[in-house]
Amino acid sequence: MTDIQLLEKQMEPVIHKIIVDLKIEKTIDYSAINSLNDLLSDYRKQIKDQTLLPRSFVGKLFYLFSTMVLHAHYVNYRGDIMTEVFRLRVYLLSVFDETQFNNN
Repeated sequence: MTDIQLLEKQMEPVIHKIIVDLKIEKTIDYSAINSLNDLLSDYRKQIKDQTLLPRSFVGKLFYLFSTMVLHAHYVNYRGDIMTEVFRLRVYLLSVFDETQFNNN
């Protein structure tokens, strides 16, 4: 298993926890979000030379982001929730937009 695959495996339960908390508990676990953001930073470094990412993993990230946006709507775009949505958006953009790698 590659380092990239290991990071994807590490992120999957974190993504799952965040989604479950949002859908069932109607809350965000900020420590899980911070953990995911840290893992995404590592992931970004690992995929720097990659041109393809697994569709299933990208789908999980897309589902997480769309679930967070839906939750933000549910709580009337509360400031603390929106901060996390925007932070995740920045991390995801840095992962999916290869031009972001020009800065490092």
